[in-house]
Amino acid sequence: MERVFNLKVFALLRRSLPWLLGATCMLEVFLTSEMLHILLLANLLSGIKLVLFALIGLSLFVDIACGKLAPSFGVLLLLVCFLLGVGIYIATGGGGWRTLFILLPLLLMALRRSDFKRVAFAAGALLGVGLVLVIFLALIGALPNEVFSYRGETERYTLGFTYATMSQSLMLFSALSLNYALQKRTPYWLLVAEAALSVFIYTQTDTRTGLGLTLAVVTATLAHKLLAKKEEKISRFFAFTEKRWVYNTLCFLPLLLFFGFGLLVLLYAGGNPLAVELNGFFSNRLALTANAFSSPGLTLFGQAVDWMDGDIYIGVDSSWYFYLFNMGVFGFLMVMAADIFALRHALKTRNLWLVFALLICFADGIFEAYLCDVRYNIFVLSLAFIADGKSLFPLPKRKKENEESPL
Repeated sequence: MERVFNLKVFALLRRSLPWLLGATCMLEVFLTSEMLHILLLANLLSGIKLVLFALIGLSLFVDIACGKLAPSFGVLLLLVCFLLGVGIYIATGGGGWRTLFILLPLLLMALRRSDFKRVAFAAGALLGVGLVLVIFLALIGALPNEVFSYRGETERYTLGFTYATMSQSLMLFSALSLNYALQKRTPYWLLVAEAALSVFIYTQTDTRTGLGLTLAVVTATLAHKLLAKKEEKISRFFAFTEKRWVYNTLCFLPLLLFFGFGLLVLLYAGGNPLAVELNGFFSNRLALTANAFSSPGLTLFGQAVDWMDGDIYIGVDSSWYFYLFNMGVFGFLMVMAADIFALRHALKTRNLWLVFALLICFADGIFEAYLCDVRYNIFVLSLAFIADGKSLFPLPKRKKENEESPL
């Protein structure tokens, strides 16, 4: 098999995987915009995206055929996740984000030897290109720029997207991915551009969470550039995290955030004055999550739920609860395990930037349902290394030609 597939074209395909994934992210930006309603264009973009995923799948197939993907424990675990993903896809009716747990294990296996910084750079750059293009088309009138009233007071513009909050979320993931890849090499002009675009989006959409997190990313990147020589402070940070109680607290932070938010939901449902006040800060998410517990309830593999009440969206946006209600208990457990192991890996490898990026993703995950959505947020792919472990069934060593047989 290796003689058949070990060609330069497949080597080039493997090296191109980060850019192929980045291109799918850019296409998802277009398909999340009002371009989706232009039938011929939407079909064309969907077709191109399918071809890109087929190329990624072809690269994985070639690796399997050539024996380059060892049947390690990590691979077996990803195959179990894939099968659970198929069950979730069937239970929820398929389509859109419901393909997440089918695509994610395959992407982790395909990208297992790709430099994650290259993956982040390609995704961040092409997300940014797609975002700027859609906003530009909306501002010149080529795409609809609809206006929605928020709480009867604030006007929110969609900037060419189907949701007013979408542009700021994409801005956050683009800036986070690019700055993670470049780190202290991030040019000042890029930091200024990220901050300026995020502030502009805020003036049009009133998206406070995305603005705050994007400016936090820009500020952290600037601080890293200015304090790049003070490595001893980074060493002290990781020495502190190696204390057992600190390490365990950080590793299980996603679980603590899940239960913390759930406690607020229970307090809100019980009429607690502080929780009722906090519901405004969380943009009514406590109320919507409390409503979801009574209807539609929980299932193992998820369910197809209509989260619209007429023209009003009543769905759950907080990531962990979004996965719990939409993708079931198994989907939630896979997301939670991915979050915990990704953070554990970042701490173990002393990757300060990855720790920071994951913390930003968790903070955004409290408000938005993009925590493990690799269409925009690629940081769960930092776990790709688990598919490149030692084989569970190692082949016996070949005897040297001059070695005499004991028989």
